[in-house]
Amino acid sequence: MTARKDLKKLVRARQARTGERYTTALEQVTADRHSPIPVIELVDLSEEARALGMVARVGMFSDVAARIDGRVALERLRDVLRATADDPATHLFRSVLLDGERLPPPSRTVHETLSEGRQFLARARAGLAGVSESGRMIALAVPGRQGPETVVGLLWEPPPLGALAGGPSLVLRLPDLFMPESAEIAVMLLRSGWRTP
Repeated sequence: MTARKDLKKLVRARQARTGERYTTALEQVTADRHSPIPVIELVDLSEEARALGMVARVGMFSDVAARIDGRVALERLRDVLRATADDPATHLFRSVLLDGERLPPPSRTVHETLSEGRQFLARARAGLAGVSESGRMIALAVPGRQGPETVVGLLWEPPPLGALAGGPSLVLRLPDLFMPESAEIAVMLLRSGWRTP
């Protein structure tokens, strides 16, 4: 019963994102489930972010769209950053998202960052909002479609790909949807030039 319910949620989320009929979305979701490598799309929220005064690129994992409204999450984040203007813990988020500054080069190894990420995600899953020790992750409560949700924002800088310029980005994810052992974070970090031990 639970698997059927989860499948229905995925199909409805895809429908909302693509405008497809239920049967078409169902075919695509079930085809994706049999793919050897799962692909999770990012919903680009950069336009909504610009309308709210943010200058960095913003993406949200597509499976999050079924549970929260991305614009509402960005409004909440903007309000938090403005309300904590003198707080050094949120300085990096303000400087990147509101002032357009680049992220400083990573000073920690992937192992150290993953360890911090695991601890931070455990707190976020328990409902504790705040900023990570490095200042690159933030957790905050936002209104969800079914009630309050804790959203995690991760600052990262993807490498330039061909003619595409890299630049700081914010990725939104729900803490309970991160893959085990922060594998998604590891892939993002390695792709963005984080140093290994």
